Amino acid sequence: MILRLLATQQDFKKTVGLILVLLSPLMLLSQNKLYQKAGTPINKIAKEQHTFKLLNETFQYCDTDFDGFVTVNLKEIKEYIFEQNLDQFGTEGGIFISTRNGNVYFVTDVESSPTRTLVCSNNFGSGMLDIAINKNGEMYVAVSNKIYKINETTCQIEVTYDFNFSDWVTSLSFDRNNNLYLGGFDSKVYRLESGNYDQLVTWHDFGAGQAAGDFVMYQDKMYIAWDLGGSTRLYEVTVDASTNYISHVDLGVLPNNTYGLASELGFLYGVTSSQLYKINLSPLSFNLVLANTGFDDWYGAAGKNEAVEIQTNVFETLIDAQNNQNALPDSWINTVSGGQTVYVALTNIINNQQVIVPVDLVIGVPPTFTDPSPVVNCVSNSSGTAFNLLALEPEIVGLQNNIDVRFFESEQDAVTDTNPLPDTIAITSTDKQIFVRMENTQTSCLAIYDFTITTRSAPVYDALNNIYYCRAVNYPIRIPIDLQEKEAEIIGNQSLTDFKTSFYQSSQDANLEINEITQAFLLETTQKDIFVRMEDSNTGCYEIKTFTIYTVPEVETDSFDFIVETTDWTYNDNSIHIFVSGNGDFEYSIDGTNYQIEPVFEHLATGSYEVHVRDKTDCSAVIKEVLLLMYPNFFTPNADGFNDYWNIKYTAQEPNMKIYIFDRYGKLLRSLSPLEVGWDGNYHGRPMPSTDYWFLVIREDKREHRGHFTLKR
Repeated sequence: MILRLLATQQDFKKTVGLILVLLSPLMLLSQNKLYQKAGTPINKIAKEQHTFKLLNETFQYCDTDFDGFVTVNLKEIKEYIFEQNLDQFGTEGGIFISTRNGNVYFVTDVESSPTRTLVCSNNFGSGMLDIAINKNGEMYVAVSNKIYKINETTCQIEVTYDFNFSDWVTSLSFDRNNNLYLGGFDSKVYRLESGNYDQLVTWHDFGAGQAAGDFVMYQDKMYIAWDLGGSTRLYEVTVDASTNYISHVDLGVLPNNTYGLASELGFLYGVTSSQLYKINLSPLSFNLVLANTGFDDWYGAAGKNEAVEIQTNVFETLIDAQNNQNALPDSWINTVSGGQTVYVALTNIINNQQVIVPVDLVIGVPPTFTDPSPVVNCVSNSSGTAFNLLALEPEIVGLQNNIDVRFFESEQDAVTDTNPLPDTIAITSTDKQIFVRMENTQTSCLAIYDFTITTRSAPVYDALNNIYYCRAVNYPIRIPIDLQEKEAEIIGNQSLTDFKTSFYQSSQDANLEINEITQAFLLETTQKDIFVRMEDSNTGCYEIKTFTIYTVPEVETDSFDFIVETTDWTYNDNSIHIFVSGNGDFEYSIDGTNYQIEPVFEHLATGSYEVHVRDKTDCSAVIKEVLLLMYPNFFTPNADGFNDYWNIKYTAQEPNMKIYIFDRYGKLLRSLSPLEVGWDGNYHGRPMPSTDYWFLVIREDKREHRGHFTLKR
């Protein structure tokens, strides 16, 4: 039965949306010119750019003769589809591993979650060196100097081949024509022709060394692990249609003790005594697949399907692909300008199972550009006469990907890609013409155009005065600064509409216009440099200058004095009024940190305040402690540790304050000192009843306050 599978995005586990982009004829845009690089082979461009990824990459081609048709290297497409879709065939994939003690294991899910299963258990005696599977799925093993054909179900020996070798057979493999290859005892590789395994012939003599492990077919080449005096090399052998030797190249060193090679479903593997690993050919590298955790050394390997031949052809129509007729040549020119679909058919020639993959060909477009005009160079700003060409690239390219941008002084240099300008150039004339070469790195198509750099003068302004702020000693420095107050000094007599100013903490930030300081800048150091960017709104030219903010410690003085009037006896609506005797430019604070120019503080809570008055001209200061008093509305003298005594709060700073307590009839029950803990609710040792009591407070400044509170028992 012939099984045919039509590959769609829904049908495949691997969605195949391979796009070949063929670039259309380039048009003249305005007075700028567009070019294409001619003479580069399309297949070479695609291969060098590594565009063979299934979903995220595309084959890219450049239409060099402007007619919408290109020569497509279908061989590369076939190889890519082959590697990506071998797992669509119904056969189970896996790698057989033979061991020193005569065991055979089968490793499945090699590329995802490799799992090892014992297939044959010591059926052949010790000294097993290699295993091979032909395209019919028949198993052969090399044990010592003999070769056995094995029943793959019972693991019993069915046929024995004995060629009276004086040494062991270390390597055993089949090609896709069912020819059996063996070696390991001299520099020759021997072959048993399909259908006549009794006749041993020399396939090729490498002249030195001996086979280390296997001769496997991978794509259209044969790969051999070859021992050259202790160094195991990987040979890549070119063969003809009958698998006869043509030539070989040495690709490099394989891991130590590589005893077997295996080709399975589009990948190449190696086996050492302790591991199964994957071989990557370009560049040559290795990835661990499965480690040998036992004590039975691994000696040989064979892919279950490595001798199976998958035929790959490309067809112009789906019907041709289904009927396997009218296959396209490896080098082919598309027949529909603007786009068409071709079909890659993978066919197992053993059972005719087939997978068909549609491949879309799409006509593309050359790179586009955004003219960065006008481009202005400011000759007296912080960068002098230097101009950064690289900074223009994002604007020129926009949202396009894979675009390489270079700058040149002449059109000829841009066309030939010679003498590119550095990222930063010096501007020595009023106007400078620059040519831009844009090249798509995947298609090699070009766009070349020019623009002019115009020189302008940056704004000029005088040096800025430093700023000095007073700060309280032993208090954290937290001074809010309104930098916009410097704007008038910066602009001077110039028009505010022609210039704009901004403030930064570093020269780099000022040049890049990042991390601008807002009006809420909070100074927290004794000294801070501020960088000012002044920009001409008409040209974009700017100049950067700096000034320093200094904080000067305040010094206590007696050169002036002040008095304080307080309004208290509430919890949250008290006030402090300050009256200074003396001349000066004063500012006021009730915490030593936050200053204001008004001498009034309102809506205050009760408590102790440290009032600071300082002269901003020389940071001289006078400091006084001020109390805002309050009393408890009740107390409960029950000895529970809470509210057992009554006294005026926050009185410690007025030790000479007088406090008197009366009953409702005006009888004096107790006089208190602010330093005492308070009244305990007794009169001559006798507890007073629960009721309201009155008090009189006479402060040190002779002010009086009366009120009442409740005793609760």
